[in-house]
Amino acid sequence: MAGTISDNELAQQNTDFAALLAQLQGKSLTDYQKEVAAKKKRIKDDMQTIPARIDECKRNMPAVDDFEAIEKELNEKTETLRNVDLQLADISTKLTEQDKTAKALYAKKHELEIAAQTLYSQLERKYLNSWQTAFSAKNSADIELSRRQNLIQTREQELAYINQEIAQDNGKLTALREAYAQISAEQFVMNANDRICPTCGQELQEGALHAKYEQLSAHFNADKSERLNQNVQQGKSLVEKIKSKTALIDEINAHIATLQKEIDEIKQSEAYNWKVVNRPNVDNLIQMDEAYICATQAIQDIDNEIAKPKEENAGNSDLLDAKQVLQSNIDELKSRLAAKAQIETTGKRIQELETEYRQNAEMISQLEKTEFVIASFKKARVETVENRINGLFSQVRFKMYDQQINGGEAECCEAMIDGVPYSDANNASKINAGLDIINAICKFEQITAPIFIDNAESVNQLLRTEAQVIRLVVSTDDTLQVQTSMDWDNE
Repeated sequence: MAGTISDNELAQQNTDFAALLAQLQGKSLTDYQKEVAAKKKRIKDDMQTIPARIDECKRNMPAVDDFEAIEKELNEKTETLRNVDLQLADISTKLTEQDKTAKALYAKKHELEIAAQTLYSQLERKYLNSWQTAFSAKNSADIELSRRQNLIQTREQELAYINQEIAQDNGKLTALREAYAQISAEQFVMNANDRICPTCGQELQEGALHAKYEQLSAHFNADKSERLNQNVQQGKSLVEKIKSKTALIDEINAHIATLQKEIDEIKQSEAYNWKVVNRPNVDNLIQMDEAYICATQAIQDIDNEIAKPKEENAGNSDLLDAKQVLQSNIDELKSRLAAKAQIETTGKRIQELETEYRQNAEMISQLEKTEFVIASFKKARVETVENRINGLFSQVRFKMYDQQINGGEAECCEAMIDGVPYSDANNASKINAGLDIINAICKFEQITAPIFIDNAESVNQLLRTEAQVIRLVVSTDDTLQVQTSMDWDNE
């Protein structure tokens, strides 16, 4: 009566609806809504693991130190040490030619120490970069493994649901086969009452009895054939459903097998099986580097040359003690400074995880927006139909949406009279509502028929209608009274 409205007509009213229909790509709105919900769940599952991984990175991060102050202090002490070396060299010039040679050795040693310190910094960056590459690859492998495991769990849940449906369909198919066997076994047997003439009460004569038998037998066989045909059609429909669901199971199993193969490949990968999680001892690696060994050995050779017996000078003692203290301080500062690179690497990884979390949150926001548009689209469709339907009636209105406790809306179809549900309205309102509905149907079908109204005395004023109205009214008369009237208003 109200006609139909297509999705494209609704989409013309709202650009979001038009965009939604473009995204369906042949899917039904319900299937697309399920797909959006499943995708949102997968993203939320991934997001739940990110805070724990961020916390793990923070736990492995060394304590933050004032590295700028450390570097400044290191440079100052290095410069002080150089000055001490120069002072020692100056003192040596006042001694023998041997002391002049020692000064040159100190200058050379200082150059070698600067070169060794530069080489140390280069090697430190090299080894930490290698460790960071392996660390990032390990994290990426863990993420991919978790994502595929979650997807397998989702697909296995789908399998369980489909297998349950197939089991139910097989049960129905078995019941149909049993019913087919029972129907096939049925034979016509003429009832004794059917042999009696309904007029005279005597047993039918042979000719009439034979005709009666043929009539009843033909009716029985026709009914039996119809029931067998319905049984066969239902069975074929169930078989097709089972085939379709079995094919879907094969498709899901193939997908699961592919995911499992990918999981096996990840577990066998070098990145996944990388065992070193904590930052490597860079100092030990540098100490074993050939170039650094040569650099330190060159410094040691000069120290050995300087340490050879020579004329003592009383002023050297204090400077040598100061140098020893400075060198000890410099070594300690270098050790503290080594934590800077690890903090920078871990901080970068935390930023990557936080960026991933924000991106996932944005995707969830987009998916929730899509879910809202889908709900709005469904509501708009029902509201359009509701407006068209209500336009057909003068008093009755149909409510197509029911507001739920949780704030959501559920589709329904309930007649309302002046805002009151039909089931809660008084008898007079129900009678007039019925007349309103009959008027709408008669107008649509362009026909009228007599209308009988029982308990009509409960209505002060009947709704006007083009049809003949027969009112049944309770009265105190002893006999049935029939009155006619052509005046609707005074009826």
